[in-house]
Amino acid sequence: MMTVVAGCVCVGIGCLLSRSSQRNQLDAILLERATHIPELKGLEECLEKTWRNPLAVVVHGTVGSTSTVENSRSSVFVEETAVLEFKRMIQFGEPIPDQKRTLVSRKEDDGTARVYITDYRFADGFYDVLKSYFSTEIVVQYFESLVNNKTIKIPDVEGSKCRQVLEIGTDLTVYGRAVRDEDGAPKIQRVFNVYSGRVELNKMISDLKSKSESSGNLSMFFTFAGWVLMSVFWLREAKE
Repeated sequence: MMTVVAGCVCVGIGCLLSRSSQRNQLDAILLERATHIPELKGLEECLEKTWRNPLAVVVHGTVGSTSTVENSRSSVFVEETAVLEFKRMIQFGEPIPDQKRTLVSRKEDDGTARVYITDYRFADGFYDVLKSYFSTEIVVQYFESLVNNKTIKIPDVEGSKCRQVLEIGTDLTVYGRAVRDEDGAPKIQRVFNVYSGRVELNKMISDLKSKSESSGNLSMFFTFAGWVLMSVFWLREAKE
């Protein structure tokens, strides 16, 4: 029976790797069709020459802001998360350690000094380019529902708060859709991928194709191994 389980697991892994390979291959195809704009100043000219709206583009730039963000660090995106560790009381036995996490606040100034960028929070790689800052402070006030729950004992200790920020001056490569806003100014209204630093388009496409090929090969290996294991089990059962 364990042979069948192992075979199913291998086939499942193969399917996941196959899906990953197909996604990387599709991303590579889409990037090949995208317009590469080395500098933001070329976006205006590019939109004037094309009839496509929106236009898929890959651009390089540095994070800036047209307004002052009230924060101790100069950033255009701030997300704060509080973490509270506590002990959950049970009817019989020792208290069980537990942890709760909650979003405290999120501040966004989604513009740059030259090109506005919107709808970027769910882009692949966005949270990878954020910088994290941790602090220890009283965070019980963010967990009112836990405080009112009699089955939970809140220890008289400090919790921790994590602040993730996109700082002004961060060098990024962005893949998204470029359009004109209501005033006719160019902007990127939908971001698909965000990369840290200046990443060349050819390298991005090459890396995706390489990942797709590797995932595809591994997918075939695991799928084949899975079917072999299940076939061996079925042959043994047939002989018995």
